[in-house]
Amino acid sequence: MRRTIRINEDQAKALYEKDNELRDTLLHGFSDEELGIKPKPFTWYDLEEVLGCFVGVVDSCVSYPITYSTRDLHRNIFPTKTDAKSARAKAMLLQLAKHYNDGETEEEWIDWGDKRQKKYYATYSHKLHKVLFFPNVSIYGGSIYFKRFEDLKKCVADNRELWEEYFKL
Repeated sequence: MRRTIRINEDQAKALYEKDNELRDTLLHGFSDEELGIKPKPFTWYDLEEVLGCFVGVVDSCVSYPITYSTRDLHRNIFPTKTDAKSARAKAMLLQLAKHYNDGETEEEWIDWGDKRQKKYYATYSHKLHKVLFFPNVSIYGGSIYFKRFEDLKKCVADNRELWEEYFKL
């Protein structure tokens, strides 16, 4: 025989905060909004396991996809081999950019408050099937920046395969 238990909003809220295991059963008739509770944000740790690839520390090889737990040890897992190769390429290109940028990292030479300071970056156009070059004054685009346009073009020309991995081509 099935019975229904009725509880008011205050009782439901108290149960919600007290007993995680029974929460879904006891509170199925109430939404978090009705209880005045903000939903818990979904974070990396909520994933518990991820399927993906990583870049090896010793040989920088990209692994085959396997399942990892989301413990702190496994934060460098990418969903695909292509993503892992792109991340590896970005790390390498950032080191090359530092070389071209007079030994300075982006944090050291870029002043995002200076609207006149030029920064150059490359992107790939799938529509045009080619690398495009842009000057950037004050908008951060999550790219790899160069102080000089000529240096960016030379880096792309000298490291074509690396840029292709970065752009996931």
